[in-house]
Amino acid sequence: MLRELQAGDPRFIGPYRLHGLLGAGGMGRVFLGQSAEGQLPTTWSVLKLAAGLAEGLSAIHAAGVVHRDLKPSNVLLTQDGPRIIDFGISQGPRPVRGPFDAGARPAAGVWPRAGP
Repeated sequence: MLRELQAGDPRFIGPYRLHGLLGAGGMGRVFLGQSAEGQLPTTWSVLKLAAGLAEGLSAIHAAGVVHRDLKPSNVLLTQDGPRIIDFGISQGPRPVRGPFDAGARPAAGVWPRAGP
């Protein structure tokens, strides 16, 4: 659902005139924009972006890496598809250990202890 632009929203991003806000969340805000030539993003281009991101994330995860900071600013749009960048806080594969081994670490995404 497209939300109308509010007083604090930008009207342009680069050469794109914005029409409204598509959504917002932990990865930022997503606006619908139109180029100077009057072109809106097509369903095909959006699907191509989604497929490219899914392919990139599949390859990253197959290598045992968790990116941990995927957001619009960490995706480069190139002529041959999106490229995921900035692995500064990523985590690589960990050795599998038993829960009571010295130096054992919890699985990714699991907190070792929940405080009060």
